[in-house]
Amino acid sequence: MNTSASAQSSLPAELPSLKPSSSGWQRWAAGALSLVLLSVVCWHLFRGGPEALSENLPTAPAFYLAIFAAYMTQPVFDWLIFRRLWRLPATGLVPLIKKRVANDVLFNYSGEVYFYLWARQRTKLTSAPFGTVKDVSIMSALAGNLVTLALMAIAWPVATGVDLDIPQRPLLLGGSVVVITSLVILGFSRKIFSLPAARLRTVLGFHTVRLLLSTLLMATAWYYAMPTEPVEHWILFGALRLLVGRLPFIPSKDLLFAAAAVVLAHSQSELATVLALSAGMILAINLAFGLILSLTGLFSRSEEA
Repeated sequence: MNTSASAQSSLPAELPSLKPSSSGWQRWAAGALSLVLLSVVCWHLFRGGPEALSENLPTAPAFYLAIFAAYMTQPVFDWLIFRRLWRLPATGLVPLIKKRVANDVLFNYSGEVYFYLWARQRTKLTSAPFGTVKDVSIMSALAGNLVTLALMAIAWPVATGVDLDIPQRPLLLGGSVVVITSLVILGFSRKIFSLPAARLRTVLGFHTVRLLLSTLLMATAWYYAMPTEPVEHWILFGALRLLVGRLPFIPSKDLLFAAAAVVLAHSQSELATVLALSAGMILAINLAFGLILSLTGLFSRSEEA
């Protein structure tokens, strides 16, 4: 019997609504922080007026395609991982996109809670969703730490030689946090992981490739927006984006990265605009997916009724 077909047939047509688990004050704090970061980014983008913004908009289609491809790497690679672990059907890509939207817009790890609840309702898909979702999430964090450290090692000599106001102490502090969390994960691996070691290595490999690919795609987008900019700048900001992504329990990390980039590149308005615009596009993609998936879920419930 085809296990994949059986799993796919067991999926109900309607996907559950997005219900991340977080307390009221967390949602308010996350929303307030997102609004502050969005205000900083919008102020920089529109401070010269709509005409100045339109003049700075990249004209190369590759810029926009690369950003969308970078966004989609996470749900696609998550699907590849759970396809290998659970024989997740193609329809499973939809809740994985919702997972990304929840993590980016609402609160970090709220997407994992949602995806766990989604998988838990499908007993024929998996009998133990919590351990698998937990392990995949932890391996994602470990892969993020390893890739961040590698790129920071490459970017560190660059940070001392570029004409940007790069404070080195926060970079060292952030790198230390990444190292400590990685050591904690590895030190308690026997107690915190449920999956076999071979599958954990496979998951780690998938996440590592995903992070390298998404970083390369974002750097490609920036390059097409400003092909004359030194490649050292893209290496540095790629490392900074990964480092910001390691911060726990922070929503809208792309907006946080954009706000930090605007401050660091304040003397180079066009560079700051490109970085802010890329973060704004990530937010726009999240909102578009959230709206589309919410409307399709609403219509499917109406049809069921």
